Amino acid sequence: MQALIIACSLTEETVELVNDAFFQHLKPGVTLVNIACGKIVDGMALIGALKRGIVSQAFAMSLIPNPYRSTDRCGIWKPC
Repeated sequence: MQALIIACSLTEETVELVNDAFFQHLKPGVTLVNIACGKIVDGMALIGALKRGIVSQAFAMSLIPNPYRSTDRCGIWKPC
């Protein structure tokens, strides 16, 4: 398993650092772990990378904007 761990400070240079262009440079099937501020990872670009199989799984503290919303009391998340 290949994993990419995002852990950097939020600055003007790192806002949406992990975006569509970033994902194009990764090998398919990578696991993304984001322990940084949500604004560093472009949430919609991450969803696209998951759909294309570039990212096989993702763990994140938060995503800004959050492309998902809770749809029930059980905490199951579905696309808006």
